[in-house]
Amino acid sequence: MRIGYSNPTFKARLAEGKYPKELTLGFENEVELMDDCDDIEDAIDRLHIKDEFLYAKEDGSLTNGVEINSHPFNFNWFLENRTILNFTSHLDRNGLAGERTCGFHIHFNRSYFSDKHQRRLLKLVYNSPRFWEKVSQRDGEDSISRFASLTNLLERMRVGELTWSRANKIVREGRTSHYDALDLRGSASTIEFRIFQGTTNPNLIQTYLEVALAMVEYTRQTPFNEITTTKFIQYVYENKALYPKAVRSNILKGKCKYRWDKYQPLTRS
Repeated sequence: MRIGYSNPTFKARLAEGKYPKELTLGFENEVELMDDCDDIEDAIDRLHIKDEFLYAKEDGSLTNGVEINSHPFNFNWFLENRTILNFTSHLDRNGLAGERTCGFHIHFNRSYFSDKHQRRLLKLVYNSPRFWEKVSQRDGEDSISRFASLTNLLERMRVGELTWSRANKIVREGRTSHYDALDLRGSASTIEFRIFQGTTNPNLIQTYLEVALAMVEYTRQTPFNEITTTKFIQYVYENKALYPKAVRSNILKGKCKYRWDKYQPLTRS
């Protein structure tokens, strides 16, 4: 695998199943070489991925690291092919890991969301910053505030620049920034959720994806005035067959069993 400087032409991986076929996700996983003397090109060159589902991309925020990014996929396809996450064992063997400054970002296809759905998603994310700080697995408030702020939007509301009653304007005009936790301004075709800590733990990657998927489906089904993180947690646990690792990991209750800074072989779904 070679490190590129731009995205390829995307090819969505789709399959039929119990999850929405029309909702696609894609991820960016930032990792750094732990030994500054090693060469990132050499470490990545030995990584070979079937079907070119993953690709490596340069990231200017990293010191001696790289983004490992995916093509879009729906969750039905992912569950049939989740052993693709074993690429993390190669990263671990070659001295790459998720440092404190590394992030794991998830993109959703914007076409799946109405304006009202995006508004409900905004509320779930920004109304409970302390909850999402714990879920993120990032170490300390500074890390998340720099790369995935949960407070910028709330501060603009505090000073009267924005209000929840005018949240549709936030959606229509993309009134978020790139370093907000939920970025509506990214590419015209995706919404980016940026809070998670970069990792080489495949179990945690699946957990992240399940939490993100649950966020989307919970806010799709729930009226704006009824959205709370408490009810979100209840939704996930009531649907544990859909989100097994999110439940098993305990990530939504603040004590995640999967370490972001330690490789653990992929376990059952």
